[in-house]
Amino acid sequence: QEIQSRGYKVIALWTKGFSEEMKTHIPLHCGTMSYHAEVSEGDNPGETQRELYKAAGALRIVACIAGGEAGVDTADVMSERLLVRTN
Repeated sequence: QEIQSRGYKVIALWTKGFSEEMKTHIPLHCGTMSYHAEVSEGDNPGETQRELYKAAGALRIVACIAGGEAGVDTADVMSERLLVRTN
């Protein structure tokens, strides 16, 4: 919510194996969350990168931040590929 309050759009990147139930969980302190887009991790980093660019459209991707422990490794890989800020 802090990121959105600063005018940034959020694209949720769901890691492989992340349950549908967990995707709906939003901590109380986050309030309401709305995503510009939602992307599922692909079979390889290149596929995931292409899907993120497609979801971003004309927007520039400026960071890749893990929302929880399950996404740390994926966020590290993607931030390196996207050449953006990370955890």
